[in-house]
Amino acid sequence: MSDPHIRAIALAIIRHPTTGCLLVFEGRDSTRDLVYHRPLGGGILFNETAADAAGREIREEIGIVVEPLATLGVTESFFVVGGVLRHEIALLVECRFVDETLYDRTFFPDLEGNDEHGLWRGLEEDTLLFPEALKDVLRN
Repeated sequence: MSDPHIRAIALAIIRHPTTGCLLVFEGRDSTRDLVYHRPLGGGILFNETAADAAGREIREEIGIVVEPLATLGVTESFFVVGGVLRHEIALLVECRFVDETLYDRTFFPDLEGNDEHGLWRGLEEDTLLFPEALKDVLRN
């Protein structure tokens, strides 16, 4: 049975200043034998802005302080994960690392124990990127 609510999330859109690659985590849906990538981020709390949520999520997930710059767009997604139907509204928040030396890292360990480590991926790579409309938003 699916959870019958719409989840509002903030995704931190962090691009490498030299390569243009996007900071994402690699996820797996074993029910569909699917490997995908998604920007780091998560749920927006009540009375929290999307920009604040993006910053908080990055601190919680990989322990890094980011500066939110702008909201790039919004996506709406209906998808199935682990056999459960989901409905998400994602606010795409462009962010940058406050400590610019962190752009030299290639791997960002997940501090929450979800095995969702951060890594850089290019938009042109043959990579399944979620939300599905993300590539279009970033190219415009």
